[in-house]
Amino acid sequence: PLISFCSGVTGVMSRILALEGCSWATYAGAGPGREAAPGQASLPDLVGMYRIEDVDDDTRFAALIGSPLAHSLSPAIHNAAYHADQVNFRYVPMDLPGARGLADLKKVAVALKIRGFSVTAPWKIKVMKHLDVIEPSAGKIGAVNTIVCDGGRLLGFNTDASGGLAAMQEALGDLGLTVRGLTVAVVGSGGSARALAHAAAGAGAKVLVASRSIAPGRARARAAGARHVPLSRLSRERYDVLVNCTPVGMGADAMPVSDRAIKGRLVYDVIYHQEATSLIKKARARGIATLGGLEMLVRQAAEQYTLFTGRTAPIDLMRDAACLARGKVNGLG
Repeated sequence: PLISFCSGVTGVMSRILALEGCSWATYAGAGPGREAAPGQASLPDLVGMYRIEDVDDDTRFAALIGSPLAHSLSPAIHNAAYHADQVNFRYVPMDLPGARGLADLKKVAVALKIRGFSVTAPWKIKVMKHLDVIEPSAGKIGAVNTIVCDGGRLLGFNTDASGGLAAMQEALGDLGLTVRGLTVAVVGSGGSARALAHAAAGAGAKVLVASRSIAPGRARARAAGARHVPLSRLSRERYDVLVNCTPVGMGADAMPVSDRAIKGRLVYDVIYHQEATSLIKKARARGIATLGGLEMLVRQAAEQYTLFTGRTAPIDLMRDAACLARGKVNGLG
């Protein structure tokens, strides 16, 4: 009898898929925080979230690629939807700390029966050169967060744009506003910033892109038909919606913008790990409406679910799973 898996954080997926392959058993931690080695999943997750005892020859997989992935909520969201819909899929984390692994995605997809990949930081842009087809709107944005594996081809999509815009539109609707005609300030120049800048501009907003790095920010603004402003000068601008698309403030008290830049009708922080980041808290203290990143996460995941399975996503259930998983990560459940 052989017990076979890869060690370290990059080996999490191999531990989950062990029983489906040639391994007689796999190791697990007794519970969250009780893992004996890096990359070891907990027994409750292996049995509950991943349902490894029910994996068979017909099981298909979807994978999350990026780094680091330890605190991602996506496996909990997707696997809850597969289980509720009785779809024989599993969604597994595939930590890629280096860009070299991107070139092997097609081989991995074929070997492991992977139907699709979710792409998170830092690979949303660099992964594009390894794809066979890029959906036009994703190509215009210049970032991909979803890959569908279709007959040996890798097809790239961007559900961040539509998911992030839908969340923003709903929050503005509660204020009696629409995106069209408003001025939206997007902070950042990465994949999420690109997606939301394009989405807001496409919905009729006037878009400002604010970034510390001038050249990348100008390029992103130009591609979206927006105007670029240095982050240090953002507070001098007038805007209705402030969107933070940087990781600044994730698990810390750091602020992505100056105190004077926290203004407008809505402050939207795409960070989803906390219910309220420091930016959100300051905005609320000033009476400004706020929106956290969890709704964007759920909506883009729901679109990925449909692309991977061809079925309508159980979005309410996915939202509940996201809230529950965030509480567990933060020690609240």
